[in-house]
Amino acid sequence: MRHGKRTYKLGRKSEHREAMLANLVSSLIKHGRVVTTIAKAKAARPLAEKMVTLAKEGTLHARRLVAARLHFHKPSRPMRKEEKKKWRQNEDVL
Repeated sequence: MRHGKRTYKLGRKSEHREAMLANLVSSLIKHGRVVTTIAKAKAARPLAEKMVTLAKEGTLHARRLVAARLHFHKPSRPMRKEEKKKWRQNEDVL
């Protein structure tokens, strides 16, 4: 059931919102931080946590899922080993 599931609409249509959040999370992964509004950060947090969890898994399938969801142009290595170690150490980064 859908009860209690809310989504941040951010004044955008669904396709635009999903693309914006994917770009926001991919920038967060690439650069380690982003400057954004509180509402966008709250909307992006669940997606970012899911992508970090998938990236920690480290399997080929998980890497492909991250690359597909975040529109990485080089799907072979969306998160390098150094980045995975950093995310594993900083559990409370997000």
